[in-house]
Amino acid sequence: MQLFFDHIAGKTQEYEIIYSPACAIFEPDEFNSALQKGWLITSTWYSPDCEWFNKCKAEGTPIWYQSRTVRLDPSRYVQKKRHRQRLCKDKNLSYEVHSSFDTATMVEIYDRYLKAKGFIDMYGMDHPFTKSDYGDDRMIIVFSYADKPVAFSILDIVNSSAVATQFCWDYADPDLSIGKLSYYVEQQVAQNAGFDYIYLGASYERSAISKCNYAGFEWWNGRTWTSNKASYQKLCENESEITTLEELAAFQAKYFTQKMDT
Repeated sequence: MQLFFDHIAGKTQEYEIIYSPACAIFEPDEFNSALQKGWLITSTWYSPDCEWFNKCKAEGTPIWYQSRTVRLDPSRYVQKKRHRQRLCKDKNLSYEVHSSFDTATMVEIYDRYLKAKGFIDMYGMDHPFTKSDYGDDRMIIVFSYADKPVAFSILDIVNSSAVATQFCWDYADPDLSIGKLSYYVEQQVAQNAGFDYIYLGASYERSAISKCNYAGFEWWNGRTWTSNKASYQKLCENESEITTLEELAAFQAKYFTQKMDT
């Protein structure tokens, strides 16, 4: 492992705020242990013009970042009646699991997903649809409506776990609720495959709160994995209100007075 810190900025005269993002390079045989310590591979960087990151990408060296990560234990998932009803709600809706899929179709769905959600394209031509940064094995769950692909979810396989690296849906029919459906399907697929965990990625602010509603929920607090939903929800709620350095400093001070889940 190679560990790096970018000491970008600090406001230490008036506040005790130091901004130093951590990143790392792991050998392939270290990938599983990296996931277990809250690390994930990033496909993008803070600036597209970072020479070091672009050189690593060109050489096939993935860069890992540290964050508040969420994972699910698929063994805890039980397909309930409402899950079956959602799957059977519309006979035109179906899904299949592939090891690879047509890239052009995935890019088309991705572009429509960005437009529907108002998101910015973070990948450009360097999208992760053709090859996984985590290795050679992946599962692509393709959702179709009337036999036309309308959404997909990518699970990249690392040893006995999977990383949910991308979900896209064209939103042509919002009533299908494929976003919620994908969580149930991913857990069922992971359970059938015998995976230990599904890693869902960095989880911050109110948009991430819904993740704690799924079976087998755990989150990485930087020290350990915990299933404390109340603490997770409170963090997501409170950080969504931060708009100034003063508020961030107050939030940081309060954070360290709370009991750590260690």
